[in-house]
Amino acid sequence: MNKQLSWLGPYASFIVIYILSIFLLRLFPSQAAILFCAPLSMSIAGALFVRKTRFPYSKLFSFQRISFQILLYSIVFGIGLILVGQFNVIFGQTAVIGFDSSNMIAFLLILIATPIIEEFFFRGIIFHRTLGYFTPLVAMILTSVLFALLHGMQKFLYAFLAGIVFSCLAYYTQSMLSAIIAHLLANVGPLLLCTLFPSLTVVFLPDTGSTYIGMRIVAALTGLLICVVGIQRLRKLMRPQPDL
Repeated sequence: MNKQLSWLGPYASFIVIYILSIFLLRLFPSQAAILFCAPLSMSIAGALFVRKTRFPYSKLFSFQRISFQILLYSIVFGIGLILVGQFNVIFGQTAVIGFDSSNMIAFLLILIATPIIEEFFFRGIIFHRTLGYFTPLVAMILTSVLFALLHGMQKFLYAFLAGIVFSCLAYYTQSMLSAIIAHLLANVGPLLLCTLFPSLTVVFLPDTGSTYIGMRIVAALTGLLICVVGIQRLRKLMRPQPDL
């Protein structure tokens, strides 16, 4: 019975993440703390899970070399997710603001810590462990649901799609590196665009009227199409290893 239920271990770790996040947010209710709590909680819960279950490091740190073609796929998926993010803006969600000295900590966390730690935890631990007991599709869905829950109900659909994309990249390329690249680009893309081109800031802010609604819908649907077609092409291009 313990062997059959061992796939539940990562999900117990996920509950630990929520408890730690709520506790830390009560202690440090600031913007920087919000970005800091999830990575810290995932690091603690992930480390405890890996140590307790002796989870193979080869799967957690699967940085197999990726080809230039796979690198392009990761970049294209990241761009697609940036476009899909316009759905969030339509429904009143503000994208990441431009970089300045006052939010340097937030910038560094978004750029480096959060995407990497999230990939280690969700695709490195939860997805790989779940994959040993379910089909790849079920494992991707379960992992993506938890990934979306961590990002809140307002961004649930967007985060769920992003989770599917990152899971497909990790599964079909056999490397965490491809998923991390796409995740980094999806997170940091709006921030860099606003920094380099301040006039684009309005693109990532909710409309006060319906000025950009048509453009946003077209951009979001285009991004969705990029992700769907990209996943289909990636499936045909790559052959996952049986032991992943």
